[in-house]
Amino acid sequence: MNPSSGPQGMGGTTPATNPGAKPPGTGMKKAGLILLILGIIGFVIGVVVLVVSIIGVVGVAKKVADESTTFTGTTTLQLEAGKDMQAYKVQGESTPSCIIVGADGTEPETGTISASSSTPADGQQWESFGSFTAKTTQEYSITCDGDQEVMVAPPLSVGGILGGVGGIVASVFVGVVGFLLVVTGVVLLIVGRNRMKKAAAPGV
Repeated sequence: MNPSSGPQGMGGTTPATNPGAKPPGTGMKKAGLILLILGIIGFVIGVVVLVVSIIGVVGVAKKVADESTTFTGTTTLQLEAGKDMQAYKVQGESTPSCIIVGADGTEPETGTISASSSTPADGQQWESFGSFTAKTTQEYSITCDGDQEVMVAPPLSVGGILGGVGGIVASVFVGVVGFLLVVTGVVLLIVGRNRMKKAAAPGV
């Protein structure tokens, strides 16, 4: 009997290997890379939203300061019909009594803004104590008693402030989540890479 005619695959053959098998740690390294990229994107978005929100809040206060008129005693303002204005006093000082009269002798509607507000301007903190709305487009004379400064300015945009504050809170949350994803991604990358190195090392 010819020995060569025996069953195939006996003696001297090597076990079959799976060429498609992934080295240990490959999946972990890939997951770490994905988390790292997502974390960086989230962190950058958080920073951008934070900056934009802060600029928005500062812009609301700056608009009030830019359109304000500070005076002691009497001042005049040219206002368009329907223009809302608030009167502010320096925070902590007594509340003055003011009289507002248009050039035609009519008085504007007063107490038209129920919400009180405070804003920084000229290095001081101001708080509102009254409001009025111009009935017609004309010049208005405002006279306040006492010797303290009074500021007349448009009311603060509550929606703008709330939107800015909400944006700040959201940006901090997104930034923190992004940072945690970056840390987790880096850890997974390092662990996965080490496992791949051990699997590829001779004799392992």
